[in-house]
Amino acid sequence: ITDLMSALKKHNLIVQETELTDFRAIFKGEGVAVKIVWKGSLGALSYFVKNLNSSGDKITDLNQEIWAVTIKCFKMEDGRELKANKLRTQQIPANAHIIEKCINML
Repeated sequence: ITDLMSALKKHNLIVQETELTDFRAIFKGEGVAVKIVWKGSLGALSYFVKNLNSSGDKITDLNQEIWAVTIKCFKMEDGRELKANKLRTQQIPANAHIIEKCINML
């Protein structure tokens, strides 16, 4: 998880100030006290979550809860409100290969 967080920071997908304890919290299935600030595009967040969720043994499959959990765990740097229908309908972003590399850090 540390490597994943570092890779996301390196590629400017999350803010540099993200604390490891806060980042780990999104993978524990418990309440998230501090949302992770996403610097990338909405499409990049959607792609990250979809691919992380479908990565098999890396995390628990969230099924229908994927977007509700995403909204509880992340917020956009520019303050835009995250909505499930917007996340669900995003296209594959131009930086998809970078996101895949980051997920492979797990």
